[in-house]
Amino acid sequence: MCIVLRHCLSRCDNLFPLQAKVATYVNAALSHHSQIDYAVISSSKDVVNFEALDPDLNFSDHLPILATVAINYLFDDNRHLLPDTGSKRLTQRLRWDYTDRTSYYNYTGEHLSPILTKLNDLTSSDDVCSKDYIPGEVMDTAYDEIIFVLQSASSLYVPFLVKLFINFGNEELRSLKEASVESNQMWKAAGKPRQGSVFTKRQSSACNIANVLEKTKT
Repeated sequence: MCIVLRHCLSRCDNLFPLQAKVATYVNAALSHHSQIDYAVISSSKDVVNFEALDPDLNFSDHLPILATVAINYLFDDNRHLLPDTGSKRLTQRLRWDYTDRTSYYNYTGEHLSPILTKLNDLTSSDDVCSKDYIPGEVMDTAYDEIIFVLQSASSLYVPFLVKLFINFGNEELRSLKEASVESNQMWKAAGKPRQGSVFTKRQSSACNIANVLEKTKT
């Protein structure tokens, strides 16, 4: 939060009142929900829309968030062009549910702390909202260092599958998918209850798909 205040960043959800209190973490089994996922931006006037998506198929407790931003690019060099990620990276799916969380936490804490210390030293000035407060190249370097640490941590402690999409080609999975989508839509139409037959059917449909997918991995 200190970094957000120091750099005069705005939370996108606060710019749209209807999204300001939407839960982004929902664990129906434990009856837990909170708003812990958000996006920040330095120029709030450029945010066109922000919303927490609610897909019919979602195997995570976290809802995906989407920020739509209007950006004008000045192509004076090639720094902003997207790199060629290659087909291999596009087919790797990280399995965060099998992560060695303790090791991941310790590794990222140890290697991100020096970057945070360096940024805090640079942000000690009282003129926190100056456009030239931190040179762009310094922020670019810090960004690259953070990405490198996160990628290194994931390669060490997060297993991955060389697969991007769940294959719903076989008849059993296709049928389970249709049942899960239908039960989720019924649950939404009923006002998203946390108990009762509609809620139970929705949870059961999602579990059925997860169980079949788990069997396919072994």
